[in-house]
Amino acid sequence: MKYTYKITKANEWKNFKSVLITLFTAIFLAPILLYFRTAPEDNLADYWVIIPIIFLLFFIPLGLIHLRYYSINKGMEMIYDDIEKNVVIKDTKKNMASEFHLDDIKHIFHTMSAPMSEKRMHWFPWDSYNYSDIFLKDGRKFRITSLMVYRLELPVGNRYEVITSLYPYPSS
Repeated sequence: MKYTYKITKANEWKNFKSVLITLFTAIFLAPILLYFRTAPEDNLADYWVIIPIIFLLFFIPLGLIHLRYYSINKGMEMIYDDIEKNVVIKDTKKNMASEFHLDDIKHIFHTMSAPMSEKRMHWFPWDSYNYSDIFLKDGRKFRITSLMVYRLELPVGNRYEVITSLYPYPSS
């Protein structure tokens, strides 16, 4: 059976929904918690300054990682055939298509946060973001982000390695 993966709204939502949770917490839950934790003579308005700062501390890194992931896989499509065990990666930006079998894979490094690798609760908004670097024996390299395939786990045995990172931002 052939599976086709590309950037979809569903994958973007899986990754970006954490910003809505952060926003909801900052706007609704934080003031309620602060109200019950402060003395009656304290001014709650003093804490309204803290809420946007906390939100920006989470939103800016999340926005950066989302835009970086989008720029990496924009216009790309991956087709995986689990019967023939081959992968086709099409890149419309570079106008190219590459096909390889799973036996041609030298190594896959899958970078993700520790909570995602251990399938635990996510603490930071960017914990759902992850990417895989696929290295082939002929020297080619492909980067697949979670906007394209939410969690890439190809059956390559011990050639698959998980790398944990606090902030899985792909460099060059």
